[in-house]
Amino acid sequence: MVSRARQLSLLFSPSETVNVSNSSVRIIDSIGIIPSDIVEGEQIYVKNENRTFIYDGTNYASIDIYPINLVADSSGKIESVTQTVGEVKNITLEQLGNLTETVGEARWYSPSNIKVFQISAVVQTPPVGNNITITLNKNSNGIVTSTPVTIQENSNTGEALDLDIPLALFDYLTIDIDSIGSTTAGANLRTLIYYYNL
Repeated sequence: MVSRARQLSLLFSPSETVNVSNSSVRIIDSIGIIPSDIVEGEQIYVKNENRTFIYDGTNYASIDIYPINLVADSSGKIESVTQTVGEVKNITLEQLGNLTETVGEARWYSPSNIKVFQISAVVQTPPVGNNITITLNKNSNGIVTSTPVTIQENSNTGEALDLDIPLALFDYLTIDIDSIGSTTAGANLRTLIYYYNL
């Protein structure tokens, strides 16, 4: 099965860019021509697909961001991008190079009371021979809660949607890599964690 990231490594045409929280999302009308100024990690919202994509340096991978609300004027020009739950922010945790199974030690500390509602994992090189499985671990006063995300064999992306993971100030997150491809491990993992303030 061809992954959606591969299918959508087709070309896009640029339209406009709108800031969303601490990052920007380029808004385009439809699949067309790759923007010449696109940079790795940039997010693109495609209006006629009603989906958001991230450019991994080679391909576009789908990373639906919910809940999102686009406001357009009468001509269809997008005036704003808002989140129905308030300002949505995201962080990106990276494991560069060929992946190995590992217990994550690097910590990301919550800056306030927040709720994580989505995790999107993107690899530049897909796994072959086995799936990649990662686990997001929330540590709150020594109690660990884990959420798995799977990137299927020969795919570039995996997602966990509709999550309800509250974090208090100074709770922290780590990421374990539990399994990798057996023939090709997979490489250059970026895990995007989407949250909003409570």
